[in-house]
Amino acid sequence: MHEGQSLWGRRHDPDLWWLGVLGGVLSLVCCALNPLIPSRSLSYNCILRLLALDPSYTMRLSVHTFLALSILIVFFAISQCQHQPATPTAMATIPLGPPGSIRIPSTFTSFAIELSYIENVLGQAATGLNIFFLQFLLNLQMRTGSGFILRVGGNSQDASFPDDLLSSIIKIIPNAGNTPGAPINTSGVFISPNLFHTMVIVSGIINAQWIFGLNFADANNQTSARTIAPELSSILGETLWALQIGNEPDLYAKHNRRSVNYTINDYVTEWTEWVKDFESLGILPRPDIFSAGVFSGEWSAMSLLQAGLFNNTNNNSEYTRTVTVQNYPYNFCENKTTATMGSYQTHWGIVGDLYQFIQASQVVNSEGKMLVMGETNTASCNGIPNISDTYISTLWAVDYLLQLASLNFTLVQVQMGSNRAIYNPFDYSSPDAGPWSARPIYYATLVVAEAIGRRNLSQVVDLDIYSPNGTIGGYAIYENDTWSCAVFVNYAIVENPGDDQTYGTMFGFNWTAGPESVPKNVTIKRLVANSTLERWNISWGGQTFWNSNDAKILGKETTEVVQCVGGMCQVWVPGSSAALVYLNDEAISSRTILPLELSSSLTLNPNTESYAATSTPTAESAASSPHKRTGASGIRTCLWWTLHTVVVMVGIRLMVS
Repeated sequence: MHEGQSLWGRRHDPDLWWLGVLGGVLSLVCCALNPLIPSRSLSYNCILRLLALDPSYTMRLSVHTFLALSILIVFFAISQCQHQPATPTAMATIPLGPPGSIRIPSTFTSFAIELSYIENVLGQAATGLNIFFLQFLLNLQMRTGSGFILRVGGNSQDASFPDDLLSSIIKIIPNAGNTPGAPINTSGVFISPNLFHTMVIVSGIINAQWIFGLNFADANNQTSARTIAPELSSILGETLWALQIGNEPDLYAKHNRRSVNYTINDYVTEWTEWVKDFESLGILPRPDIFSAGVFSGEWSAMSLLQAGLFNNTNNNSEYTRTVTVQNYPYNFCENKTTATMGSYQTHWGIVGDLYQFIQASQVVNSEGKMLVMGETNTASCNGIPNISDTYISTLWAVDYLLQLASLNFTLVQVQMGSNRAIYNPFDYSSPDAGPWSARPIYYATLVVAEAIGRRNLSQVVDLDIYSPNGTIGGYAIYENDTWSCAVFVNYAIVENPGDDQTYGTMFGFNWTAGPESVPKNVTIKRLVANSTLERWNISWGGQTFWNSNDAKILGKETTEVVQCVGGMCQVWVPGSSAALVYLNDEAISSRTILPLELSSSLTLNPNTESYAATSTPTAESAASSPHKRTGASGIRTCLWWTLHTVVVMVGIRLMVS
């Protein structure tokens, strides 16, 4: 039995065990005063005879003994009603204001779609859109109140070519984009204008805007890009958010797309020439439509700025909307990795990984541009088994996405790769393969979407909470420079089911503005799972996609309210869980989930539509899941012991009557 744990596997409050002791003392006193016992008898004889269930003695119990046992049981029940530590085990001070933080838009969390798999994801206008993709995005829109900035591109964009004669939206040429030295196979893609018409329809449904990647494989050949860019601009109109010239040009030399001595200065020169050529041709909706960089990590965003992207000679600032980087903390190329599960279970690891972007963020934002994480996930090359496809990635992604927000990134796009990629936010293979399932990292996007909110005012600050093993992350979220929410992540590994309380952390947090600014109470919404290796049965605020056939979340949303006492609020976060803490009523009301539905008039893929029409489990059936939690676990414990107390007291009273 772990320290601080009761016989029933619950955390007890050591300071409340004096109640049990007091109850025992009073029981002995009352028992000793029982007139049925000779005065020379010791009180423990009374207890021994009771424990032995001596019928000749038990039936003659007086009201004194009934009172004694009642006191003992009641005090024991009270001691079990509290299963949280009395003092915080981690402290966080919420600053008066968010120092140096930009306002994060509600479109902060989005997705990057690999071009060669775009039909699997979207469907197509002619034969029907994919209901599951639309519903998964609508779930987020219900929380953000806004649309999305979706990226279409990736490795296959540098092997993409226009084909106006295609009846489908794309045609795949397997391995046509392969290059020596590249770690994964890349398909060639022929693109039809039907793709752009499909994208426009999707925009009208979920208010999507698009970043599209152009073929930059050969700097001397603009044929593909010059054809696709004006078609995009003409068809998409204002929903074309940005164009990316090339994907991961910092790897071009390694993948034999450029000479071995290709440098970042060469890239800036080529990129500048392309941008000015496009602008001179008058084929762009506006000058500042380009996203510069799109680096994988071989070159840094800071080195791009130092290479003269924004200097007076190039004058690229007027053409640049964003500087884009791409980041995976590890890779699984050739089915090998240096990462372990522990690599994804520490806040320090995330801070260390993203530290490289701090200086670039400051410079880019000072130029009035946006810093974008254009493609990211747990690990490149499709993800790492038992990490990218488990609840480990959920907690990691909550922490990771909020860390990016605290570093003043404007947009983060979670990568959606091939249908074999286990890091995908949804489980998909083809439009007619059956219902999609939410994968672990998708839950993280819901948490972060709710934390950021829909008012385009959120500023995010890392609270820099100390923990010996770096297993705790905490963030404060402000709106209009006033605190609104906090998010806590506890990576501590729960060794056995039911031991989440043992490895929990009591977060105590106060305000630099003083005790008078502390709210009377806070409201908590929890992210939990039965195990860090859980793949499907994950719960966010009591709701889950487990057993959902239509990409809609099941169950009733649950939260809990905690009173703040003595100028401090204390929030219990069990091991392997996260908590979104609403600090005031305005934070709650501004994050109410909107009741949005897809239009019944949509032309949907007939296969996916048939799955979407199946019956949805009710909230009651979802509640039968052993994983479902309500927001009142402490109250349930107390009521449980109170019920037992009443039953035992009534039983004893009947014995003595």
